[in-house]
Amino acid sequence: MTPSYSEQDCKPCVADCQWHIGGSMMQIFSLKLAEISNFATRAPGGGAIQLYGFMAVRDLLDPLRNYVFNRTRDNPFTIGDVSYPFIQMTGPKRGIAMNARVMIEYDMRIKMGESEQDDLVLVDGAATFSEITNVIPYIYRINGDCGMAVDIRLAHFSRAIEATAQVRVYKLKDGCGSLNLTITCHVSYMPPQIKLFQGPIDKLGDQNRFVVSAKLNTLMITEFKLVHQHSSISQRFESMVMPHGSKFHCAKLADLATIGVEIFWSILPI
Repeated sequence: MTPSYSEQDCKPCVADCQWHIGGSMMQIFSLKLAEISNFATRAPGGGAIQLYGFMAVRDLLDPLRNYVFNRTRDNPFTIGDVSYPFIQMTGPKRGIAMNARVMIEYDMRIKMGESEQDDLVLVDGAATFSEITNVIPYIYRINGDCGMAVDIRLAHFSRAIEATAQVRVYKLKDGCGSLNLTITCHVSYMPPQIKLFQGPIDKLGDQNRFVVSAKLNTLMITEFKLVHQHSSISQRFESMVMPHGSKFHCAKLADLATIGVEIFWSILPI
């Protein structure tokens, strides 16, 4: 979110900047468990699959790991419904620069018993992705040794901007029981949905900043869905992707909660 530009550099001006046109970036839309074997569904928890480990990206912007998924064995991600085997991402924490090859490394495991020695290795290794690749979303499959695989849906964007969505709950009704929140977004007129968050609303504070890539002068659509008992309330926001600056939206979801999202635009220093 640190501005990588000076307002004096904007041409002709900040409000109509034609100089900062973005760069080459990767967008990961989703992670999904594939080829689920019967053996894995016999894991403890009534057939639920508990995933832990990491998946991280390394690019030329920063050689350190930029985590897309990062869970410890004591705090695994649980897939309770194998007919909907999407893996909720915990990152990335910054945009992924793709002006050269990008490496994704991974070590993901399925919790099976009391100790780590009892667990299944889902996928372990690394893959490289060329900057000369699909500009439309495609699926890259990582095959594992235990009869399963992980599908990554991703795309390469040119003239892309880093969009950081900062979500805050400003008001929450007391005594309203369990509230579950789902936050999704669409970028650059691409149909795949990016699942940013899904869970109890009080857990949002642990992960309230989300980073995506979006092409300049396209539409970024962010949607909130609040589920209360047997009903749901949705609110949708549309923001035109700009080279810099920010955009704030706020929504009152019935009388249950007031949620705001501020989207910050920035250009990677590439």
